[in-house]
Amino acid sequence: MDEKGIKKQLDRIELYTMLAAKNVLNITEAAFILGMTPQGVRQKVRDREIAAYKPNHNRLYFQKKDLERWMLQNRRKTAEELEKEAVRQVLYK
Repeated sequence: MDEKGIKKQLDRIELYTMLAAKNVLNITEAAFILGMTPQGVRQKVRDREIAAYKPNHNRLYFQKKDLERWMLQNRRKTAEELEKEAVRQVLYK
């Protein structure tokens, strides 16, 4: 790995470390965590899919726990969970 690659990797590690310590994020940080562009995050806010705070009517802020909750919605059950649920329905119908 060359110097540029090492620098890029160190910058990413630094960013991950900084974000781990924060609870309130700006739109750039939120976009990074979500793997989206800031424009995509703004659209999700406009569509009321992601909760955001706008204290000064200019900048958007996000709670990390709200972003995590959004990312973890619509959980898909495992095959084992589906099988147990089917057995329960058959036995207790």
